[in-house]
Amino acid sequence: MIKQRTRWRMQVLLFLMITVLAITGLINWLLPRGGEARALRHVLRWIHEGAAVGFLTFVVAHLYCQLEMIRRNLRRFSLW
Repeated sequence: MIKQRTRWRMQVLLFLMITVLAITGLINWLLPRGGEARALRHVLRWIHEGAAVGFLTFVVAHLYCQLEMIRRNLRRFSLW
């Protein structure tokens, strides 16, 4: 039961982080170059990079939690 809750929370966090990545990347891409938008672009890039590091960290943690299932399926399909 605790593993299921942890996996669920991790999946929700991964979804939120990929959403933040998509939104900040899209807004940054749509903003005009230079001028007054320069400060906003800097903040959005900072948020985007932080979310990317967090996302990658949680992906690794998620794969670690799923390691038993991954091994089982690799053996099942004779890939291990």
